[in-house]
Amino acid sequence: VDEGLFDFQVEMAFALRMGARMTAGMRVAAPVRALSTAPIVKSGLVSPGIQLYGLDGRYAHALFSAASKSSTLGTVEKELIAIKGSIESDVAFSNFLASPVLNESERVDSVTKIMKAWKVTDTTLNFFITLARNNRLDHSSGMIGAFNTLMSSSRNEVVCTITSAVELTSAIQGNLKKSLAAFAPGQAINFQTVVDPDIIGGVIVEIGGDKYIDMSTRTKVNKLVKELSAPI
Repeated sequence: VDEGLFDFQVEMAFALRMGARMTAGMRVAAPVRALSTAPIVKSGLVSPGIQLYGLDGRYAHALFSAASKSSTLGTVEKELIAIKGSIESDVAFSNFLASPVLNESERVDSVTKIMKAWKVTDTTLNFFITLARNNRLDHSSGMIGAFNTLMSSSRNEVVCTITSAVELTSAIQGNLKKSLAAFAPGQAINFQTVVDPDIIGGVIVEIGGDKYIDMSTRTKVNKLVKELSAPI
């Protein structure tokens, strides 16, 4: 077994055990995340000072720890951003990740060829091989999103996602950014914009996974329909 892959699998196994213990010890549903003040190293697992839960969060933590120990965090982040772009734009690649019919050997062989063709780091390669072996390739996009959240936290940034029905002008984006800066005092805000025609109009703002502001026309219409449908 490749030494780098073995190290990553050990990292992954530890992260999954830790996540399972934390989840089992909770009497109520776990919050999306819990903040601390600085990056820490606990029981050999490197953390950026933020705790994400769920499957995507546990894999993201393992990847962050492995990339940190191999000094490839910045490179892995860039690679994952490019890979997520391919998931969103390349139908064939997206269908491959979501395929339920491939066996383990086929998944591992295919993803290895793809990642080597893209000349990614061993850390990213080992991450996707682990996903293929564990039949988790269909979670790739969510895990990359969780990893990006960890990276933002390590830079004392807060991710703010603004979803609109149409692309916002630069002037509107600038005004929104100024207004939303007050929600994260003392922290840099990493703004991301998403276009979703289904919300019809208005905007939906999510800040750091903790604050959610829905001013979409879709929500207003759904609320009106619900009120009109209620018995008199």
